[in-house]
Amino acid sequence: MSTYKLTYFDVRGRGEVIRLVFAQAQVEYEDVRILPAEWDSSKTDRSRFPMGCCPVMDLDGMTMMQSMVIARHLARKFGLAGNDEKEMTMIDMMSDLCTDMLNEMFELIFEKDAKRKEDMTTAFAKKSETYMSVFTGWLEKNGDDKGFLVGNTVTLADLALFNLLEQLSTKHADILTKNPPMQAFLDRVKVEPNVAAWLEKRPKGEMDI
Repeated sequence: MSTYKLTYFDVRGRGEVIRLVFAQAQVEYEDVRILPAEWDSSKTDRSRFPMGCCPVMDLDGMTMMQSMVIARHLARKFGLAGNDEKEMTMIDMMSDLCTDMLNEMFELIFEKDAKRKEDMTTAFAKKSETYMSVFTGWLEKNGDDKGFLVGNTVTLADLALFNLLEQLSTKHADILTKNPPMQAFLDRVKVEPNVAAWLEKRPKGEMDI
């Protein structure tokens, strides 16, 4: 039996989509959360962090890097990556688009220059409407009655979008207010039994991101 150890910071960030995949698949893993003080002294350990960054996952002696590489590997292994080549491609595309928007949000959060942050905020608000429109269109095309982005069950794409929307809800709640289908999707996935079980026991985390 494979053993999994995920190492990431004590936040949701880029590691949460991986935790959601484990949760949906109901697969046990070691959830190692690094605090800032520990990270300063650990990030130069290339045996643990080959590129000096997180997340990393240890799987049967192999160290994996890059959040979506890890998430996709697990999704394929756990049956959350689609049933055929078309579905797999759609799920990859949707998951990567969620990651793109999430990364833009993080850049905005951590920007220190006030003027640049103001400009980025305006640009992010405008671009977010394009993102939301695309996500809504995919939901509608798959069938509103199904409630998923691809097929009839939860896939990595749904978990990636849920992760994005949940994080937006704490920093840019107005985006969801303006896009009711996205708020409805967030609310629906939140009560999926395995996701709900994870949210119930999930550590609060050091930061609300």
